[in-house]
Order: sequence, then C-alpha cells, then structure tokens
Amino acid sequence: MDLRLSAETLRQERLRRAWSQEQLAEVSGLSLRTVQRLEQTGHASFESARSLAAVFAVDVEQLRAPAPRPQRAVRRPAFAALGATLVACLGLALATTGVTEPVLLDFDVARTNAASGEEVRHIGRIQTERGSPAEVEVEGHLRLVVTPVVEEDGRVRLFTKLYELVDGAYVLLAKPELTTEFDEEAEILIGVDGGKVYRLELTPQEV
Repeated sequence: MDLRLSAETLRQERLRRAWSQEQLAEVSGLSLRTVQRLEQTGHASFESARSLAAVFAVDVEQLRAPAPRPQRAVRRPAFAALGATLVACLGLALATTGVTEPVLLDFDVARTNAASGEEVRHIGRIQTERGSPAEVEVEGHLRLVVTPVVEEDGRVRLFTKLYELVDGAYVLLAKPELTTEFDEEAEILIGVDGGKVYRLELTPQEV
C-alpha cells in the first residue's frame, strides 16, 4: 500500500525532537536513504509511514499530505458541451493507441570519490509517460535520461543514460538497462575514470 505523506510535517516532527536524519533513521528502523527520500518527496510505503508514526507518537493520518481541493464545476452551454464531446470522440477514433499512462520515477544519484570517500548525493522525482524519455539535470554537472517500458508481465524496464559535464559539454558515462517492478528500487554502481563511482537508484511509481 502506497501513501503520500507531508514532507514538511515529517521535517517539523523530527526537528521538534532535535533529531538528525541519521537519528530518525536509527530509532525508526528505516535506512538513512529512505528518511531522506521521504523528507524530499513524501512518498512512502504503509510500513514506513507506520514506523514514523510510532516514533513520533502520532497517528499515520496526522502525517499524510492534505488531499487536493476539488475544483468547482463550471457550467457550460449545452452546445459547447456537445462540441467537446464530439471532439473527444473524434480524437479517440483517430488515435485509439494514443492513450498515455504517466509514470513517476524517484531517483537517487550519488557520486563517491574513491580516494577521499567524499559523497555527493541528489534525490528527486520526475514524471514521464510509458515509453517516453524523462530528462533531468543533477547538481549542474550530471544529466539523467530514463525511459520506462512496462512489459506484459508487469515488470518495468528502465533504459537509462547518465551523462557528465566535461569541459562545457555532456559526455555519456553509461547506458545501463535496469529491470524492476513498480514500487521496487533498482540500483546500479557505475565506475568512471578519475576514481569516481556513481550509484544510481531508480524506483518507478504508478500514478
């Protein structure tokens, strides 16, 4: 079961107790990466939400993000509604295969210097459609391109390209292909010249 928590509420509850993210991860039994992702996106499994609610001594509902306010319906003249219906039917008839299904991609990119052990991370979320590439720039020096393809058995193949900015131009580092399922994390390590190692984690989510 998937929940949408309020990232701001999570941060406030943690700061009220003067806890670091590492301390919250320790007392809740979650990984540090999970805590960081939750405070970034608010996207959580029911088990993670229940663990946080337990350590904060609150109900899970108190941590959930508020539901979006419904928009008021706008009354239109009958002929306008009829015209919109005809256009919609015509579009459906002309492009029955054009129905798109959005996919959310939680990403976690970390760069580690093998010599010093220093790590730089960036966590975020992008949205695209099945079979369509999504592109995001990370920390001004990386470019991540991901194309999710959903197989008939429900597995998700992630065709990925990772670029690094070198001398003002993006250079392709790797083109890993990952296979996972919705709500399941896929991870790969990419070693490059200069003693740097990139860790890429992707978690596809249905909308």
